[in-house]
Order: sequence, then structure tokens, then C-alpha cells
Amino acid sequence: MLDNYADTNPRRRMSGLHDTELSDRAAQAEPAEPQQVLHLVVQDMQLFIDLHCVVQVVPLVAIQAVPRAPRYLKGLLNLGGTSIPVVDLAERLGLVNTTPYRLTTPIVLCEAGDKRVALIVSEILGVDSLEPRSVQMMPLFEDGRASFRGVANGENGQSLILDTSFLFDIAICGDGVMAETRNAESNSPAQTPVEGPVREAVTLMPQSVDEQRVLRERAERLARREQKRAEEG
Repeated sequence: MLDNYADTNPRRRMSGLHDTELSDRAAQAEPAEPQQVLHLVVQDMQLFIDLHCVVQVVPLVAIQAVPRAPRYLKGLLNLGGTSIPVVDLAERLGLVNTTPYRLTTPIVLCEAGDKRVALIVSEILGVDSLEPRSVQMMPLFEDGRASFRGVANGENGQSLILDTSFLFDIAICGDGVMAETRNAESNSPAQTPVEGPVREAVTLMPQSVDEQRVLRERAERLARREQKRAEEG
């Protein structure tokens, strides 16, 4: 679980200087501070998520399916009385996910302001520090529609850096709501209804009676814990 993380690279103290000297010297002598990121895997793709929007990581829990939802929206999670959309990150990125979830499948709970989302991913690799100079190809991801804001090389190879605004740009569709898809022939955005999301959400979740019981118990414990935390906070 990731909770109450803090900046591990505080700006060093500089005293005895005038404000103008401080700012001038800081600009010249101090490089930009590393960004703390959560390193994860979605299918065979390695990704970085800004740690500042990560609340915690929990194992797979029971979720409530939403009829006629976008294909990537697998359901809703009860987090201390607050409903959180649960998104399969692979499918949100346009990949086809046919791999059933396991009891060990991680869910990353993210938050930005009053927006929350729970991301189903394949694996958590850990927390890394991302040096600003290591971020590459940023201009290629600046058209405003990209899911990423750059790429960085690390010990485990190349990792794409997720645009955090993209994580929260989701739709919970009702009967009359349309989801954006791609027209296979023209490759242009088209507004069409999404069919069969509930069926997909069910088939990807563990199916045995024992596994479903474990998922329900986890969901209940998580809801109680978050409710208690909210009351104490």
C-alpha cells in the first residue's frame, strides 16, 4: 500500500543571500528535482504514473458492474461510501484485454482534486525517481490528445509516462450516452454505443465461489477502513 508519501528530494537550504542572488544562483546551480513515479506494467507495456496522484495500491476486490458503460469501465468500487469508477488501464489505452483477472491483480487508486479513479493494471514494479533530463520525445506527445507526455529509459527498459489528466478523463455512461470509439475504416473518432460491457466485466473477474467470496470480503474491509479513516480525519 502506498500512503502518505513525501518528497524525498527537498530543496537544499541556502542562507545569507539576498532574494535576487538566491533566485539567480538557484536557477544556475540547482537542477530540477526528480519526479516520484509509480512504475507499473500493463500487459507488456511499462508505464510511469506521477506518484502525487496515487493514493494507494490494493489487490483486486469485488466491483459493481455498470450497464452500457464504456468498454474500459469495469464497474464501481465502494470506497468508504464513495463510488469510484474502476478502469481497465489496458483497455483505456486502446488495447484488447482478454486475460482474466487474478486475486493478485493490483488496483491503483488515484486522486486529483475531487476526481478519483481506480486502475486495474498487470503488475506493480515499485516507486522510482524520474530525472527531468531523462524524459524524451515530449514534443511528439503535445497534440492534446495523447495519452502520454513522454518516454524515459530506466533499468528495466523504456517506460511511457502517462498524462495524469488522461487518467481522469473517463465517462460513466447511462442508456443515452455514447462512448468514443475509432472507426476501423476511416481511423477517425466516431460516436457509437458500446455493446456488452457488463458481459466483459464479468468474464474477466475470477469466477469460482471461493474467489468471489474473497473479493467481496476484501471490498467490505476496504470500505470499512476508508469509512473509518474519513470519520477520524
